[in-house]
Amino acid sequence: MVEQRESVDRAVNEVRHEFDLLRVDGLSKSFGGVRAVQQVSFSVKRGEIVGLIGPNGAGKTTAFNMITGLEVADAGTIYFDRSYITDLSANQIVRRGLARTFQNIRLLDELSVLDNVKIAYHYHFRYRMMDAMLRLPRFFREEREITRKSMQFLRLFDLADVADEAAESLPYGKRRKLEIARALATEGQLLLLDEPAAGMNPRETEELVEMIRRINREFSVSILLIEHDMRLVMSLCGRIIVMDHGAVIAEGTPAEIRNDPRVIEAYLGARREDGA
Repeated sequence: MVEQRESVDRAVNEVRHEFDLLRVDGLSKSFGGVRAVQQVSFSVKRGEIVGLIGPNGAGKTTAFNMITGLEVADAGTIYFDRSYITDLSANQIVRRGLARTFQNIRLLDELSVLDNVKIAYHYHFRYRMMDAMLRLPRFFREEREITRKSMQFLRLFDLADVADEAAESLPYGKRRKLEIARALATEGQLLLLDEPAAGMNPRETEELVEMIRRINREFSVSILLIEHDMRLVMSLCGRIIVMDHGAVIAEGTPAEIRNDPRVIEAYLGARREDGA
């Protein structure tokens, strides 16, 4: 009887997670005895735009870092596209189809805008080192294709006119766009955006919202984003996950989250602690 019940439970879980692109179960991480993330579980389904929000220090970026292989989880499991990726390196995870941006923009400033996007394609290179050294036709053929695809991304992000400029010369808003374009150029299925609207003015934020919607729609890329701009989150995300003190305290639609007393208390409490 017990075996039958366990078999049914497994079958139910498989059906429940059939459409999960990302699934995180019981993720935990401590730093020097401080629990940054505690038993965090959530999922992102194919085609979704999901927000991950919470006060400063809630553990959101630490969760991102574990999902993308930059931090090793103390406990818990991470599945992406039904594959176990908990112990994979950051490079291996990108190759599986999961890409991200960072709170602090990380571009190759000395390279051109175009080259910053082209370099993301090194995960898809099929030509060999010898092809490049001997300048064989395969090398030139693939380089032309990479340039063509990279320019498509730059046009999508309204960066084609600055393709040959150094990345360091771009204003902040365009630098943020370039970082997203480069992450998208890895041709992944899931894009993790860490505070994409940080430092943007209202007009740039509006453009960002439309750009994320377009990425989701035209490239069939699911989105998981951390963001402090609540207007952006509420207008963009179909589902929102809320963290506080390292744990998930609420999950639901924007309307549900807006009226959740636990969420209100978490944000009001954070403001009181900050002296607001």
